[in-house]
Amino acid sequence: MVHVTDGDGTISSLVASEVAMTRAVNDITKEARWCHGVNLDFEGPGYQDSGEQLPIVQGRFTRFMGLLSTQLKTAGLNLTLTLHAPNNAYKGYDYKAAGEIADRIIIMA
Repeated sequence: MVHVTDGDGTISSLVASEVAMTRAVNDITKEARWCHGVNLDFEGPGYQDSGEQLPIVQGRFTRFMGLLSTQLKTAGLNLTLTLHAPNNAYKGYDYKAAGEIADRIIIMA
């Protein structure tokens, strides 16, 4: 499991940088070689965002999930996403895209 909470903007900063996303995807995939896959529990993307910024954060986070999924699949590994329910304060998830990217989704209640 890879867990990060975005209270301080960590996730927003990560997904705003192609270099940081690539490094994170490579590092996560490298560590996951001992497992059957990765459970990504990134909580809070979009929490501090609104208006025009929110869809930007959603798109960037979706891109990160897609990059990770592609690299994991190449390594023969699965991606599980742990997401908050759609009625939560974190609006940075694109649930439709997440469903197309992930092998499995866990919805927290």
